[in-house]
Amino acid sequence: FEPGNKMIIRGETSLQGSVEPLLIVDGSPVSSIDNISPDFVKSITLLKGPETAAYGVRGSNGVILIQLKK
Repeated sequence: FEPGNKMIIRGETSLQGSVEPLLIVDGSPVSSIDNISPDFVKSITLLKGPETAAYGVRGSNGVILIQLKK
């Protein structure tokens, strides 16, 4: 994945008009992960379908959970 490219998890259509997944870094939503070095990433988890219900409408296009090394 290169900066500036779109990630599409759930398909091309959405009620929100957006196809971008919700990005969560260390428990906080972020708008971009462009400035995160892969060297600092501990784990990445992809959630889709019913697993995203805890994130409400914002998670309807999927959720990417990123944990950074401490």
